[in-house]
Amino acid sequence: MQDNFEPGSEAYENKPDINQAQIAMDELSRILEGMGIDAQVFYHEQDENIFLEIHGNNLGLVIGRHGQTLEALEFILNIVHRKRHDNSKQLVLDAQGYREKKKNVLSKILFSARDAVISTNDEVPLDPMSPSDRKTIHILCRDLVDVRSESRGEGNNRRVIILPANNDKGHDFMVN
Repeated sequence: MQDNFEPGSEAYENKPDINQAQIAMDELSRILEGMGIDAQVFYHEQDENIFLEIHGNNLGLVIGRHGQTLEALEFILNIVHRKRHDNSKQLVLDAQGYREKKKNVLSKILFSARDAVISTNDEVPLDPMSPSDRKTIHILCRDLVDVRSESRGEGNNRRVIILPANNDKGHDFMVN
């Protein structure tokens, strides 16, 4: 009996010279193909992350409204990946540089809120956003000395609040 080294087969996933990144890339390629999307997937590993970059034309369907489809694909792929690998790395998906563009937009929002906080010495609530966008704002805010951030609210109304760094009302910094 010959081993089946096709992507998705047990023999393929347990083959010692095929790494987690290759398996994740192949799995994402199959998902995209099933969605009818003609795209190429590339990967690179950094620390405990595997970054999967999707390249192709008209990737709006992959990105979705405000990146929701991209986040959903990442979530599902991570669940499948964790079930298959004991010491799995975190998978991070991107399409045509969407995440970097989004980070730049969030950075502008943060700096605008920072300016408002500095001029009024009062907190500035941002619009509700996804968990990944909140996390990005919190990470960007860490490098600022004059403001800090925290999350408040529940569910779809959860938002980041930008506060003066010296305004200690007993709130702790929270990333989520």
